[in-house]
Amino acid sequence: MSFLPTTNIGKWSVWLIVAFFVLVIIGRALSAMEQGGQEIAVTSGLPVVASISAMAAGVASFVTGMIGLIKFRERALTVFLSVIASGVLILMTISMFIVGSFQ
Repeated sequence: MSFLPTTNIGKWSVWLIVAFFVLVIIGRALSAMEQGGQEIAVTSGLPVVASISAMAAGVASFVTGMIGLIKFRERALTVFLSVIASGVLILMTISMFIVGSFQ
């Protein structure tokens, strides 16, 4: 078992989970900013775009990682971690819609 992926789809999976975390940080930073006394989330759709893009990157990371693991027999540790992380994030999102919120 290697640390870094050897197949292209495994590399995509790892970079997509990295993009997910970067987009989440950007979305949180944008929603915390204030612009002229109002939160930027009220005046701009950028935090929403960053959040939706992060969700898409997380789902894509899970799908590409699973394809790499099953079809191409990718056995890199980082691909396993990206599939586990994105799978947990997907389950948390689904449960948040079912339950309402995490409190």
